[in-house]
Amino acid sequence: NGAGKFRVELGGLILSGVDGVSVEDLMIDSRELQGGTDGYRVYGPGDAHYGSITIRSRVGKDSKELYQWWLDASQGKNIRKSISVSLLNRAGEDARQYKFLECFPTKYSPFNELPGVVVEEIVAQCEGVEFGATGDRKAMADWLNATLDASSASTPAGRGDTKSKGDPWKRTVTVTEILKDMPASSTFDYQDAFPTRYVFPSLDAAGTGNLYEEVNIKPIRLDLS
Repeated sequence: NGAGKFRVELGGLILSGVDGVSVEDLMIDSRELQGGTDGYRVYGPGDAHYGSITIRSRVGKDSKELYQWWLDASQGKNIRKSISVSLLNRAGEDARQYKFLECFPTKYSPFNELPGVVVEEIVAQCEGVEFGATGDRKAMADWLNATLDASSASTPAGRGDTKSKGDPWKRTVTVTEILKDMPASSTFDYQDAFPTRYVFPSLDAAGTGNLYEEVNIKPIRLDLS
């Protein structure tokens, strides 16, 4: 995403005046599975741990949604909402999407950033996330979603047996070493890997550079060639 632009929706309503969005890392436990072979221990996704999302916005006549959400939640109504964050490409089209599920506000802070400029910041705890992407990013989004499905299925309240789905969270991650001016290179194949940590990009309305995400993985074995 070279443009650094994004759109934020709260409960389906587009928020205006959003200056920034930050999200705590998604963490996924690894759990040992039965059925290891050839001396390998086999692991799969365990419990997922969702952090909080922080939205920072300038207060204006058309930007009352965050305060109203906080006010409603403090009165015990309309507490849980979904938050959608869409990263846009240079053409203004959705390139990556994050949908944070069952979010509820835990902190609201209005403050003066500059004379005459009031900024509000809301922190919300989330209980799930769905990833979306287009183009060459779609494979990563599908992998993360499959891993979270398997994570949910590992608990009594989960969504079913992952084995019936063919374990779609298992992927081979190939890293090829490219050496300058040398024909030979090494290839590292991380077999049956799944994500254990995802670092969300930090979004700033003033940013114009590339946005970076980070994924930590747990492979079952490593093949070198």
